[in-house]
Parts: sequence; C-alpha cells; structure tokens
Amino acid sequence: MFTLFPVLQSLPASRRLLLLLPLPLAVAGVLAWPQDEDTPYFPPVPTLAEQNWESPSEKPSNSRKEVLPRRDPFRPLNHPAPEKTLPAPAAAHPGAAPQKAAPAAPVTPHRLLGILTVKEEKRALVAGPQGTALIALGEILPGKGPVTAFHGASLECNGQELPVGEVWE
Repeated sequence: MFTLFPVLQSLPASRRLLLLLPLPLAVAGVLAWPQDEDTPYFPPVPTLAEQNWESPSEKPSNSRKEVLPRRDPFRPLNHPAPEKTLPAPAAAHPGAAPQKAAPAAPVTPHRLLGILTVKEEKRALVAGPQGTALIALGEILPGKGPVTAFHGASLECNGQELPVGEVWE
C-alpha cells in the first residue's frame, strides 16, 4: 500500500492517527478562510442607538412568559355566586279571596356535635340557629341549662345526659 509518509509505517496505528488527524483539519481551515480581508467573520451586532422604536411598548420584552401567582390546590376556587333576581310579586285582584298568612318558620333545633379538648379543657361543640359555639363546664347550654359534667361521648346538664348527635329545641 502506498503511504504519504513512509516514516509513519513504523508507528502503531493509534499514534499514526494522532499525527495525521491535524492535517485534514488544517486543510479544511485554509479552505474555509475568507478570501477578502474586508469580509467579517460574523455580522455586526446592532447597537441600541441604531434601533429606532416608535413607542416603548414595541421594545422587546423579557423572553419569559408572564407567570401567574400559585394557588393552594387544596383550597376551593371562590367563584362568585350567581345573583338571582326574583320577579316583582303580582298585584292581587280586587275580587280575589285574601290569602292565608304563611306558616311561621320552624324553630331551628340545637345539636351536640361533639366533645372537644381545647387548651386541656373539655368543651362541647353545639350547633344552633346563631351558629356553632364551644360551651365550657358551668356555661349554659341553650334550652338545657348549665353543663355539669363531661363524659367520653356525652355531657350532663341538670342530671340529664346528652349523647353526641343529640338534637333538641
């Protein structure tokens, strides 16, 4: 086989490769070298003075998109409730019989929801028409009287035991 450099025949193949590798790279570099000295390697970068923007809104913005604030995934979205508009009541006919009065709203009962320990003190959680309340020992339970004792799943008022879940008026 014909070789360009007979001296390299005595070298192992790996060393021959290391010696001959720069040769094709140098030839490619010479061929790729620009012929004209006036031709730049890279196009010039425009300066800020050369750019003419009509308004500040046309300036290039940050390349990142606008990030919305994160929300707690376990908290429900608070969508506004749709507003319901009721039509105006129709006028009663002069010859029509008078309507009966609407029945009184039923009394909302009280309910013992549970026995809780708050700051190492037992309290009763009671739901009523005014909302929920924590009743401590000695306080008055609406409609039953003062709380005299707490048990595991019940409480005692005036000698009467009320289990959790009990409903009264």
